[in-house]
Amino acid sequence: MVLSGSHLLIFLLPAVFIQGLNIVIKSQQTDVAVKAGEEACLQCPLSYSTDVLQVMWQKILPEEGEVTVATCHPHRYKLNPDFSTKIGLKETTLRNCSIVVQNVTEQDEGCYLCLFITSSDVAYYGKACLHMYELHKPTLNTSRSNSTGQLEVSCSATGRPAPNVTIHVQKTIWTHTNAVKNSNGTVTVIRTAALSPLHMNKTLECSATSSFGSERNRMTVPDFEDTYTEDDSTLALCIGLFLFCGCVVAVAVLVWLLVRKQLEARADADVEDNINKNKEVMQGTPRTPRTPLNQCVKEENETLRKRTPMIKKNNRTAKTKQNNEARLLLKNSRKELDFDQ
Repeated sequence: MVLSGSHLLIFLLPAVFIQGLNIVIKSQQTDVAVKAGEEACLQCPLSYSTDVLQVMWQKILPEEGEVTVATCHPHRYKLNPDFSTKIGLKETTLRNCSIVVQNVTEQDEGCYLCLFITSSDVAYYGKACLHMYELHKPTLNTSRSNSTGQLEVSCSATGRPAPNVTIHVQKTIWTHTNAVKNSNGTVTVIRTAALSPLHMNKTLECSATSSFGSERNRMTVPDFEDTYTEDDSTLALCIGLFLFCGCVVAVAVLVWLLVRKQLEARADADVEDNINKNKEVMQGTPRTPRTPLNQCVKEENETLRKRTPMIKKNNRTAKTKQNNEARLLLKNSRKELDFDQ
């Protein structure tokens, strides 16, 4: 299996022979850093012409020690099944047997040995320690302070090791840096700066750097005055809506109280009428209903009662007059009768 890699580690192993020893040790150690998710290619070419029987790649584990992950033979190669999903071979020749660590994660970190086994009593090897680093693109945000009115710009970046975050501006009122450790071993660094209104509509740049790489991001600062006006308009609109809703609720409560008062008064009147009706029924005197017609009849009867004595008086006067006239006529008749006799 032949794979291409983006990160190369090359060991140039000179032929160093010490009489009486089976192994010649190359003591120099090389550190290799790879970004998380990428791949690392470890090459180990042998510069000395010698008869190589096989090349072994070993990983040094904390508990197990050296574990062979790949072996190159003259006409074949072999991969350890436990590492076959992570490690592949790029070059399979005995002069340059190279391995590739794919999709590097934290578990792939550690030191690897490149061991050349020769037909003589000499062996050559080199050592490399693989480190994974993580660096994400920084994020820029702007806001306006309600207390001071200053424009605040914050730039945050996450990485491992902790990145150095820088906001590239000429003049700042003040700056502040804060770091937060995450559960996955990364560190988030947040740098905040206060800027003057002179930076409105200007382009800002923020960079996050580490010893292994850098990332950058840019943005245009929004108009400070437009942001202020928009915020004030929004606040005024919210206050107006709040007052309007309060007035509507107050009017609704007042109407409800008036309607309730009228209903209670009507209910009290009905209760009083029912009590009076019950009293009249118990006393045996039915009560005349209170209607406009009954009231008119009552007033007419009252008028008739007032007129009745006058009629009776006039009748008595007329009757007395008639009686007097009859007596006078009778008296005159008697006188005439006596005169004739």
